[in-house]
Amino acid sequence: MTTFTIRQELLPEVLVRGQRLGRHVWHDSRSRRYPVAEMPQSALRSVAWARHIPILDQGDVGSCTGNAMCGALATDLVFGGLPASHPALDEHEALRIYSEAEVIDGNGPYPPNDDGSYGLSVARAARADGRRQLRPVGGQGRQG
Repeated sequence: MTTFTIRQELLPEVLVRGQRLGRHVWHDSRSRRYPVAEMPQSALRSVAWARHIPILDQGDVGSCTGNAMCGALATDLVFGGLPASHPALDEHEALRIYSEAEVIDGNGPYPPNDDGSYGLSVARAARADGRRQLRPVGGQGRQG
């Protein structure tokens, strides 16, 4: 039996009208099974990926993780790998992904619950939908 640890922390939310500024930390030791290959410093470069949707606005909802996932899916890095049957990457889809993540967290769904979510949970929610390809498919991006 493999043992693992999870470190969970909720950082207090800063209340600003029209913005949700909290942070949920969820570090799962099983994530170490998926290391990113180290690269020499000289190989690193800044890249701006073309985006295929406008910037989304979460307003007063704690859905930043769902919005970030939709934004990432809408970049050249993965956008070309999405099948035609994939739903539109818009605020509605961001809220749907966020709601799924809230269920994974044990707090959902949204609505009615709006407790915020973890990046790992939103990645799991996105991966659970067979219509999503979350691996890079290419593109060069624009060096920034």
